[in-house]
Formats: sequence, C-alpha cells, structure tokens
Amino acid sequence: YCSSLQVIGQNINYVSSIAGIKVFKSPLLEFHPKLVDVKNYLGADFYNYYRFTFVRNPFDWQKSIYYFTKKNPRHHQHSHIKNMSFEEYLEWRIDSDLKLQSDLIYDDDELLVDDMFKFEELNASYLVLKDKLGLSKPLKHRNVAGKGKDALLSKEGLKMFYDAFEKDYERLGYKIEE
Repeated sequence: YCSSLQVIGQNINYVSSIAGIKVFKSPLLEFHPKLVDVKNYLGADFYNYYRFTFVRNPFDWQKSIYYFTKKNPRHHQHSHIKNMSFEEYLEWRIDSDLKLQSDLIYDDDELLVDDMFKFEELNASYLVLKDKLGLSKPLKHRNVAGKGKDALLSKEGLKMFYDAFEKDYERLGYKIEE
C-alpha cells in the first residue's frame, strides 16, 4: 500500500545512490529497507501495523538474484557479474556483498513480522493474505528470472554457500540439503 510519492522517492533514492548520494533519509523510501530501520523510524507505531513477509529458500533466492542481475543491463551489479559462473558469483557475493534475508526482518533475535510466508507456498499463502487484508484480485506471477535454470556448484562451493547462509536456513525454517 505504498503511495505514489513513496514510489517516486524510492526511485529518486535508487538513482541517486548509484552516484553515491542519498537524497531522502527515510527507510520508507528504500527499495529494500531493513525492518529494524522502519521500526526505529516509526517508533511505537510500528507495532500497530500488520507486518508480513515472503521468504525464499536461500539457494533459490541467490539463483534468482544471479539470473535477474545477469539479464538486466540496468542493474547496478550487472557489469560486475555478467561474465561470472554461478559459483564465481556466490564467491563474490559471500566475500564482498553478503546479504541475508533474515537481516531484513530481524532486530537481533526479535522477528519483526507477524507472519512469515514461504515463496514456495505462494498461492496458498496468498489465499490467507487475501482474507486477512480483504483483497479480491488474483495473484499474478511477474519477474521470472531464474526459473528452471541450472546453478551448478562444486562440493566446496556448496559448503561455502551453506556456511555463509546457515543463519538464513535456521531463522527462515529451511533445511540444508545434503
């Protein structure tokens, strides 16, 4: 339920951030703000809102980011990873730009959402949300980036990945596959 002004502010912040400038300080004007920043910004009012999130299996999430970034020349990391294999991408991501989904929705050990849904159960979860939020429209699937695409890793690469994303697997309720 973002307003048009929020969307405009998000786009201004994104474009200006590429040049190393941040026009607006509000976390509400970030594309992917950490929920703890929103909590700190809103203060006690934060808990008056229904908060939910969709999370994704960390491996599938990284695969999706990889293919999305490779196919989008306008993405700010496209030129950096466009010639990388998936394993090279993961090594770079882990060493240089590691981001965990759980860091977006936790404040230390406090889960900041009322409901955490899994992307893999999207359709069933949307039915729950439709009732809670009084929505009537069907869910459309957009932004398909890595569906059905291979992502090969060596045993060492897989271990590196699981070690780096262990916290997400634990906090988000996913099992590490052998």
